[in-house]
Amino acid sequence: MRHLLGMMCLGLVVAACGGETDGATSGGSGGSGGSAGHGGSAGHGGSAGHTAGQGGSAGSAGHGGSAGHGGSAGSAGHGGGDAGEPDVWTYCDVPSDCQVVPVSCCGNCGVAGRGDARAVAVDYLADVRAAACDGNVGCPACAGSRDPTLIATCVANRCEVVDLQQHPATECRVDSDCRLRTNLCCGCGAPHGFEDLIAVSGNISDLVCAPDSACPECEPVLPTNAHPVCDGGRCQVVWR
Repeated sequence: MRHLLGMMCLGLVVAACGGETDGATSGGSGGSGGSAGHGGSAGHGGSAGHTAGQGGSAGSAGHGGSAGHGGSAGSAGHGGGDAGEPDVWTYCDVPSDCQVVPVSCCGNCGVAGRGDARAVAVDYLADVRAAACDGNVGCPACAGSRDPTLIATCVANRCEVVDLQQHPATECRVDSDCRLRTNLCCGCGAPHGFEDLIAVSGNISDLVCAPDSACPECEPVLPTNAHPVCDGGRCQVVWR
């Protein structure tokens, strides 16, 4: 009888242990199946699709193509529109960098006159002339004299023409208001001919001299047949 009861107990123990083992395995594997369900978090990987989509917004960086609007820098090419007349043709540092020339090809027998005068950089005289005479068949065979009262000066690094007959430096009331001088900066050693001598009542050093320049102390040798007179409220040179 005790033997029979012992066998029954042993069977119950084995059955109980085996049942816990199967339950653990089945439950565990079911749980692992649940982990496969967590693989649904791969659906969360769809958020990666959201990221990629949002990365498409990074395509708005393509809007950085507005940087292509920086192509407005091509407006510098507008300088190319003025390429026929570069700024360098009139660039200067001091008045002596500039010279008066005709706007037209021929001028008045080759020289500038009132209404047909401009100031350009001396280093580009040939370029200016070539541009002015483009397509011109030729100029009259004559030689004109330069007007000494049309002078070139340098203002803010740009060559400009000054008509001394319209400038305060030549205003006068009587002959004694006027004096002779060259239209260059310094009188000593400068030419004092018909194309160079002017009559003034005021100072024109700021127009014809470089800043802080100094001239030698000497008396210029003036022609004896040139005289300063006041005519019509303006100083003039009379040759006689």
